Parts: sequence; structure tokens; C-alpha cells
Amino acid sequence: MEPTQYIGVVSKAEDEIDFVTVGKDQHIYTGHWNPHDGWLGPWWLNGGLAPAGTPVEIVSRKHGVLDLFVSAGWSHTQELNKNTYGAHWEPGHEGWCGWSLTTKKGAACYDGGSERYDL
Repeated sequence: MEPTQYIGVVSKAEDEIDFVTVGKDQHIYTGHWNPHDGWLGPWWLNGGLAPAGTPVEIVSRKHGVLDLFVSAGWSHTQELNKNTYGAHWEPGHEGWCGWSLTTKKGAACYDGGSERYDL
């Protein structure tokens, strides 16, 4: 049986859509849509790896800024763990920043207000 593929989707600005997903090759991908360029990507996100079917959450904490989180990621040693990792994108940066260890256990996130997340 094929694993379920989850696609996280968010709009960081009017007329823009960003998505994130884990491919069958276990790479974490992101892509973008706007009315001028259409669909762009998918791009492998900074060497991110997770088991196929792992949900990746993407949120926009303020206009133009993206954060994403994945649990059950693979460390740089290729060992599967249940840590939660995050990556970040905002205008003015060259590409995504990340991966950073967020928590050492599986996590859920929500907007706690005032440009922060509670994990």
C-alpha cells in the first residue's frame, strides 16, 4: 500500500500560494504559485528528509513570511528520529533558512498570537 501524501498549503500574501510535501523519495519539497509566474517548483528544501507520507505543516505568521515544521525527520546522520525540525523563509533572504531542531518530541503548532508559535 502506498503511503498517504500530505500537502501543506498556505497563502503568505494576496494572490500567492505556497505548498510543502514529502515526496516518495523522502525529500521535503516546496513550491509556489502567483498569477504572474504560475506554478514554480517543486524544490528540494535544504536537503530535508522525512519518511514518505509524513505531514509537514506550513504557516505564515505575518505577511510574506513562512515557517514550516516536520516531525519524524531524519538527522544529518540519516537516522530516523521523532524530533521536530523547522525551516523559515522571508523576503530579503536568499532561499530558505533551516533546518533547526525545534523540539525533541513530536509536536503540533498553532498561532499563539503576536508572531509566535506554541509547540
